[in-house]
Amino acid sequence: RQSGQFFTASGLLYERAEGGDDEDGDNSTRQSDAEQDDDGGDEVPFNVFQPKLTTLAARLGFEADLLERQPRNEDEEEKALFVDFVRCLLTIDPDARPSADEALRHPWIESFGVNPSDRDIKYPPED
Repeated sequence: RQSGQFFTASGLLYERAEGGDDEDGDNSTRQSDAEQDDDGGDEVPFNVFQPKLTTLAARLGFEADLLERQPRNEDEEEKALFVDFVRCLLTIDPDARPSADEALRHPWIESFGVNPSDRDIKYPPED
């Protein structure tokens, strides 16, 4: 894979810097560093991008600590199940990611009380 061209061994995203300071007004956090050029020549500067610290729940528009606390009502329980469902589907490792069949058995899907058949999934009913 080509991920080594974009990520450090610890998983941080980086790019080679073309020169001076960041002039595009981007306010993402960057750290400059340097590495030796492949031919042993001059040092080549690069920028390491630091992601914002956030949670998936916050990115989906819910309270940031939704999964860390006990749900207070049915609405919060449904939101927590939805965030967990999305978290499962966005698992990077394909071996750890649920299959389509496993995803359909997630508690959030099952909370709708619908058990679709294979035919329903392949050919949704027309309205």
